[in-house]
Amino acid sequence: MSYLNAIVLGFVQGVTEFLPISSSGHLILFSNFIGVDFEGVALEIILHCGTLLSLLFFFNKKIYQICIDIFLKRKIKYLIFLIIGILPVCLVGLMFKSYIEKIFDNISLVGIFLLITGLTLLFSNLFKRKKIIKMNFLISLIIGLIQVLALLPGISRSGMTISSAIFLGIKPKEAANFSFLMSIPIIFGSMLISIKDIQSLNSNNFELNFLIISFFSSFVFGIISLKVLYNLLNTKFFHYFGYYCIFIGISFIIINNF
Repeated sequence: MSYLNAIVLGFVQGVTEFLPISSSGHLILFSNFIGVDFEGVALEIILHCGTLLSLLFFFNKKIYQICIDIFLKRKIKYLIFLIIGILPVCLVGLMFKSYIEKIFDNISLVGIFLLITGLTLLFSNLFKRKKIIKMNFLISLIIGLIQVLALLPGISRSGMTISSAIFLGIKPKEAANFSFLMSIPIIFGSMLISIKDIQSLNSNNFELNFLIISFFSSFVFGIISLKVLYNLLNTKFFHYFGYYCIFIGISFIIINNF
């Protein structure tokens, strides 16, 4: 595989991981197109390492502040909210991992889940609460339960969590902050689970240079997509990603059945 493919793979991972359009759905489509199996190989870990680093870079000040608050034992309520939001997806992911992985082979189901993501983005904007409220225990739990759906390929984690938080009355940027801060330990945990399946850095014949380029590509495009997303959050254009998800979802279904 060429280095251009490595850049494109990093682009797909970096952009779709944070924009509300489902990274899993797009990687399945792209892997079928170029004939790459992502599951259990070094490439999967490297791509997630890149986007994880972009999160740590983008949110370094917020992460630092949370660490200071923990050390000084102050304002730990927000940390508790994050833990409440993270627990459901961790428990369900570990309990039903083998069942969820089987869905990745069904392109039509991925298309249906993309349609669900798109419709959620559109309807959450139409029926969102007018009254702005702050994060609390109940909302963090609801967001955490909704996040469980993102274990399904085609369901966008950022799309579901951000749009549901906005729907419940959380400010758009606060909703995004909560969503992405939750994702850091989740991505890290999924990487640790996948590492045990790697035999070597050269698994599936990926050269080290190819993996390095993929890593930096996903890191750079991850930062760019985060900046783009935050610029769109307070505009109507954020929810326009719903139309894109519906289009791609229908395309998945048509391609797989005709």
